[in-house]
Amino acid sequence: MTDKTPIGVDFLDQQYGGTFRGRPMLVSGTSKAGKTIAAFHFLRRGVRLQERCLMLSARPAADILVQADAMGMGFSKAVEEGSLILLEYSDDVPGRHSEASITLPPDSFLQLADMISEQAVARLVLDTCLPWVAVRGADRLAEHVFSFTRSLDRMGVTTMLTIPRAASLAAARLYKLVEDQVPISLTLGLEEDSEDRLLTVNKYLGMDDKVGREIPFEIRPGEGIVELPPPGPAVKSPASGSGDSANSRDDSQGHAADKVRFSSAVFGDA
Repeated sequence: MTDKTPIGVDFLDQQYGGTFRGRPMLVSGTSKAGKTIAAFHFLRRGVRLQERCLMLSARPAADILVQADAMGMGFSKAVEEGSLILLEYSDDVPGRHSEASITLPPDSFLQLADMISEQAVARLVLDTCLPWVAVRGADRLAEHVFSFTRSLDRMGVTTMLTIPRAASLAAARLYKLVEDQVPISLTLGLEEDSEDRLLTVNKYLGMDDKVGREIPFEIRPGEGIVELPPPGPAVKSPASGSGDSANSRDDSQGHAADKVRFSSAVFGDA
């Protein structure tokens, strides 16, 4: 029987039933698209399910806590009680302030595995996963990514991996290698000009009929990621032509009513 557990993003859990327990999922997107906010939802749900959670980030742990609390996640209490552990990449890791160029020491994964075991971690966030999957030498890359994801599977920890949107052919190849090894892959998109946001389901094992679905969303302070309703119906332009004055008045009133209904559909409380 397939065992799923909530992701923490309500509309995804309602439509897809959650993520696979003990397996990794991938969330990609540009900077500020909402990858870290998605991770917050994932961790909050874990805390509510009384699971021990761990988040490792390129950002300072104190900044992560401030950002999470601003989104209404209430992590301060969970951190104080020890149900949520927030860690940043070590000060001696080269380039840790730039998530795209972090290089971890060779024994880092062994240290992570020991922590997961010793702290009985059930949910893990690697924000970003680049330090764990990017290695020098293209001939070793596929083998390394396979080994990394299978190690997460063997540990049985439910994991959210975030990764920046690929900006080069090499980055695109790395992304594809990781996506091929996980059962779920999502992309968070952000249009800089309009600030419109779109979540795309790239992969969802066992639910091919729902792959490719695009869901508009926004990020609200105090709430986090919230699904937006679909756009309202288009307004038809009034047909041109002559008619008597009575018909003209009736048409005018009808169009006015249509405009009121359209206004309510678009600007009303959703």
